[in-house]
Amino acid sequence: MINPFTLKSKIETIQNHVMDPLYGEYSLNTDHTHKQLLHFTGIAISLHTDYIEELSKSSFVKLIFNVLNIIGGVKRLGVYDFERFVNYVNNGGINALLNMLSSDDMEKSFLNELDRLPRHIRDNAHIILLKSKELHSDYVTSYFESKYGSDPVPSKLMKNFVLTDQFILRLSELAKNKRNAV
Repeated sequence: MINPFTLKSKIETIQNHVMDPLYGEYSLNTDHTHKQLLHFTGIAISLHTDYIEELSKSSFVKLIFNVLNIIGGVKRLGVYDFERFVNYVNNGGINALLNMLSSDDMEKSFLNELDRLPRHIRDNAHIILLKSKELHSDYVTSYFESKYGSDPVPSKLMKNFVLTDQFILRLSELAKNKRNAV
């Protein structure tokens, strides 16, 4: 059961844990490739899958989102975006993501995993990915500002940011092309 008193701190803990492979001290202190760092990000996500799935099924979280949306507290995530993400998670999307991130050929795995998801999720995949790129950019920019302030962000982390944005865009293109081919 979701505890409303610890929800914010739990989400922040998960976000920081998931961000660390690509944007934290771990990334700065290793010579891993971007692909390897994405794999480590998948491992971090996998440790929190149950909680993420619980959040996506929660009526309480949906209510909080709707209230925040009404009062203007959710800047770049509309009701339809929220529903798309929730449907993605509730229809096996997290497992598809994890399978892709653990694959040697992530693009091929992405397309295979996409085929396993329900039709309405496949049809919305490119939109979900474009929105996730926007949210990724917003969140990482905010994360860097909170961590580095006015100091320059280390070039290695900025490179990871650019590569991850490009990767998300590529997946969105693949999803859109697959949808249009059907």
